[in-house]
Amino acid sequence: MCTWRGLFHNVAHGVTLDLEQDQPPAGVVVLKGTFTGNGLYRLFYSDSVHISVVTYGSNIVPITDNIPPESTELYVHEYRWDDKIIVGITINYGTRSSLFTIYFFKIEREYLKVSVTQKRKLVPNYISIPLDISIPLKSPIISFLENVSNSTLSNWYVVNIHDEVAKGSNNGPKIGNDRYFISPLLNVESYDGNGRPPMLVSQSTKIHIPHNREYIVICIGKNNAMQQKVKIPPIVNGIFTPFNIMEYSYDYSKSKLGSGLIDIQRLVIDISSQRVETPDIVLLANLKRGSWIYHQYAIAPIRHSGYMYSEVVNSDAKCFIYRIEPQEVVTHVEVFEHIRNVWQYVVVNVRKLGTNNKGEAGETKHIYKRIESENGRVYFDIKSVSFVLFYNMLYKIRVDENV
Repeated sequence: MCTWRGLFHNVAHGVTLDLEQDQPPAGVVVLKGTFTGNGLYRLFYSDSVHISVVTYGSNIVPITDNIPPESTELYVHEYRWDDKIIVGITINYGTRSSLFTIYFFKIEREYLKVSVTQKRKLVPNYISIPLDISIPLKSPIISFLENVSNSTLSNWYVVNIHDEVAKGSNNGPKIGNDRYFISPLLNVESYDGNGRPPMLVSQSTKIHIPHNREYIVICIGKNNAMQQKVKIPPIVNGIFTPFNIMEYSYDYSKSKLGSGLIDIQRLVIDISSQRVETPDIVLLANLKRGSWIYHQYAIAPIRHSGYMYSEVVNSDAKCFIYRIEPQEVVTHVEVFEHIRNVWQYVVVNVRKLGTNNKGEAGETKHIYKRIESENGRVYFDIKSVSFVLFYNMLYKIRVDENV
C-alpha cells in the first residue's frame, strides 16, 4: 500500500465536489444510506454535469489517473463511521465490463489507497438505502417497474440484484462493489408531516405493493429468496387493534426441539433502535394511532425460531427487558408510546413450541411498563389483576382520541 497526495492534471472542465459541504453543487445528486455500526453512507452522481475534482475543503482526493472525459459516468462514495472515512470513486467507461472503482482511507490530509478486500474488512458490504414511495423515484441504485400483467402492482428492486433487467433498461449500471437493501421504506401510509414518517425497515432487495396498499411483499433471507407478506394492522370501527404484521409459515405444533446439540443463534431485539441489522427482524415503525405512536419488531420465519436465543433490550438505557424460556419463541415485540403522557409500554409476544393453538389463543403476551427511577430506567412486568386493564388500553386504541 502507498500514500497518495497531489493534484489532478489535464482535468476536463466540470464541477468540484467538496465532501465537507452539506449540500453538493448544482446538478449533483446525493443519496444517503446507513450501514452496520452506525455507519453513514453518501453516494454522489450527476446526469447533467461532470464531477472533475473531489475534495475535502482545499484537500484534493487523488486518483492514479486523470478523471475520465465527460461522456463517462462517475460515482463518488463516502463511508463514515466513528471518526473514520473511506472515499470510493467508481468510473464507468461506457460498458458494464469497463467498471473501475478505487478506494482511499482518509487519514487527516493523507489518502491511503486500499483494495476492495481491505475496504470490505473496514466497511460492511451491505448498505441500506431509504425509499420514499410517496414521491417519484430517481436513483441509480433502486429501480421502479410496473407489473406488466397487473398494473395495480408496483415493484421496486435493487438494480445490482436484477442485472438482467437493468441491461435492457435505462435504470443505470452497477455502480461499485457494494450491495444494497431498500430500507427504510418510507410513508407506508398517509402522513401529516408531524413526527417521524411511518416506515418499514428490513433487509430487502425487492418490494411489491398493490395500489390499494393492502399489504407489502418484501424479499428477504438467503439470496433474498423468501417473499414475505407484511400487513399493517387495520383500523376497524375507529379502533386500532394491533396484530402480528407477518404472515407466518411456522407450524408450532411440530416445532418442539430435541435435546441434542444444536447451533443456537442469539437474536437481540433492541427497542431503542429503528435500524435492522439482521434479516430475521422486520420493523414497522412510527404509526400514529390516536394519542399513541406504535412500533412492531416482527420475527421473520427465515430460520427455525427455536434455534434462536431471543432477548429484548433497550440498549440506549442499558436495560434488559425479556429473555426467552426453554421451548419458547418470540414472534413479535410491540412498543406503545403515549404522545402526551410520555408513557411507554412494551409487549413481548411468545409461543411455546409443541403447542397446536393457532392465532392469539396460542400466544402469551408479557406487558412491561417503563419506569424512570433514581437507579435509572427499568421495565416493570405487569402480571397482576391490572393486566386486563392495560391490555384493553393498548389493544383497543380509539384513533379519534385527541392528543
